[in-house]
Amino acid sequence: MKTNDIRDLLETLPDAPLPDTLLPRLQQRHRRRRALNRVQAVAAVLVVGFGLWTLIPRDVPLQVRTPAVIAQNLASPAEIEVVDRALQAAYAEGASNDELAPLWALRGRLIANTATH
Repeated sequence: MKTNDIRDLLETLPDAPLPDTLLPRLQQRHRRRRALNRVQAVAAVLVVGFGLWTLIPRDVPLQVRTPAVIAQNLASPAEIEVVDRALQAAYAEGASNDELAPLWALRGRLIANTATH
């Protein structure tokens, strides 16, 4: 017998019947795998969330950007840019003239101090 004859003979044989329990077992395995994937996805989200949560500083108080705070943070009159950025941010947020006046006054004082020194 040649190899081709054996192949032809095997191809003529009927397929073996599948056990009746095969499909339910495959479905159960698929459900378990999907459940495991969901658990792993939830665990990954929790781990990433906790990691990000630990990066948020807790002891640092929020600092309000008032003219007095800006003046305290200025190391020298040459840092007029800090006040300019605060003015730009205030304009971008639609601040009123009453809110802008202290910043303009601080900027004027800094420029006057720079001119005298």
